[in-house]
Amino acid sequence: MPHEAGPDNDPFATITRDAFAAWIKKEPLLFAPDTAVLYSNFGFDLLAISLSAAGKKPCPELLKENVTGPLGMNVTGFTLGDEQKKRFMPGHAPDGRRCPMFRLVQSS
Repeated sequence: MPHEAGPDNDPFATITRDAFAAWIKKEPLLFAPDTAVLYSNFGFDLLAISLSAAGKKPCPELLKENVTGPLGMNVTGFTLGDEQKKRFMPGHAPDGRRCPMFRLVQSS
């Protein structure tokens, strides 16, 4: 989804629920529902927003309570702890530049 860049420590901060809604209203579907499958970060973001709205809690809390917690995945999460930061491997942009480590979860 096209968006204005956010700050270096949170480049996706400008992607809000209102931005999602505006984009969905103006962009046509790539194909009719139930006729094809396509991986989409956008789709997963919408799923997180929907889960959060239905569960009346932020998505990270819902996942911890219902998925990672019951499975004993105690070091899985949305923000890195000090121990995890030591093991963190940053991503790289298509041009090879190192991507900054940033907060992956937004507040609603």
